[in-house]
Amino acid sequence: MTSSEELINQICAAAQNISPLAQQSNVYRASLAYILQNIRSFITAIQPLKKKTLTQLEIQALQRLNGVFSYFTSVLPLLGKKWLNAALNWHSMHMHNYIDQFRKTLIDICKQLSLDPNQVIVFDTLQDQVNKRADLEHLKKALSSIRESAISCINSIDIQQLIEIRLRSISNHLQTKSAVKAGKIAAHPSSDAIPII
Repeated sequence: MTSSEELINQICAAAQNISPLAQQSNVYRASLAYILQNIRSFITAIQPLKKKTLTQLEIQALQRLNGVFSYFTSVLPLLGKKWLNAALNWHSMHMHNYIDQFRKTLIDICKQLSLDPNQVIVFDTLQDQVNKRADLEHLKKALSSIRESAISCINSIDIQQLIEIRLRSISNHLQTKSAVKAGKIAAHPSSDAIPII
């Protein structure tokens, strides 16, 4: 049977695999930087559990987390060099929704481990909005640049149409972020404060 220390060390190793993959991402960087902060604080919070005898529920929660971290490491490479495939095939908010769900899972597991999620997972709604807006603006700019260079490609009309659809979707999402759009807050994207490049 795996000891508490071995199990938490496995979790830490899985979490360490996430950071370098996030650093190689070309898109959604602000939101990734923010979730990396949450992962780091979670890993710090579970260290004292190494000395504790875990209940079956706590063991299952940590095993579940190990699977969630492993899956995240399979998603992140899609945001690297081949990000365009993901950008064209996923809904504009797909990655943001995935990161939101990932954060909710961390919060849920905190509760199962009797940790206070408000202490462990620092989350600011305004910062999250700034990050999402920065991600979408960057994605829009990157897609616009690709659209210009796609003119000489085979199937360029198909690619341009896909890019156009995605750009319209991004523009619609950007319009819904009115508080950020109006410049009412002075926050900067998380990737500015904690670069992941």
